[in-house]
Amino acid sequence: MVNQPENKSVNQNKDEKRTFIELARRAQIIEATIDVLAEQGYMNASFVRIAKRAGISAGLISYHFKDKEELMDEVYMTIMGGRLKHLQEKIADGKTATDKLRIALEADMAYMGNQPRLFKALIEGLFSARDSEGHLKYMKDIDEPDINSIATILETGQKNGEFGVFDTYNMALILDGARDQFLAQLPIRPSFNLEKFTKTLVDFALKAVQKEEL
Repeated sequence: MVNQPENKSVNQNKDEKRTFIELARRAQIIEATIDVLAEQGYMNASFVRIAKRAGISAGLISYHFKDKEELMDEVYMTIMGGRLKHLQEKIADGKTATDKLRIALEADMAYMGNQPRLFKALIEGLFSARDSEGHLKYMKDIDEPDINSIATILETGQKNGEFGVFDTYNMALILDGARDQFLAQLPIRPSFNLEKFTKTLVDFALKAVQKEEL
């Protein structure tokens, strides 16, 4: 999971020039694309299938998005943007680094775990979309906002003496890998329990970052 594929300010300027109706139509197309990705996979996410899901013509999709790559970029940014926004809003309620770490993990698991279509669509794009050189487009960079949010909390905890000594980015990757592995399997494993896993992940994280007793 990676950086946003296009400069955020550029996208904001584009949005400012679009009418309310155009923005609403683009949002409708993005939602339909997420559904098709989640249900039928990246390879089957054609403009024709997306249009059928949205109840519009394929030509209308082409009017708003020049190609599949541009549409997938928008889908990626929509999912990750919503995920990060929710995470940041929840983290703001924490008073200490320990509180923020717990809240961040609980909030993200609840947000993505209760919207399985979002994570399924995200995974389809992450492991299917490729650049002109054949590399996985969204996996080239690892400077991911949600990982960095956790790493920042861990760094703050170390600086104020709450947490012990460890590599903050590697720890963030470990926690991110655990939650994403669970979220990827949640839709196909009825026995998986979101609340139970979240508690286990939080307990593990808080024990892993605590200072060693002298």
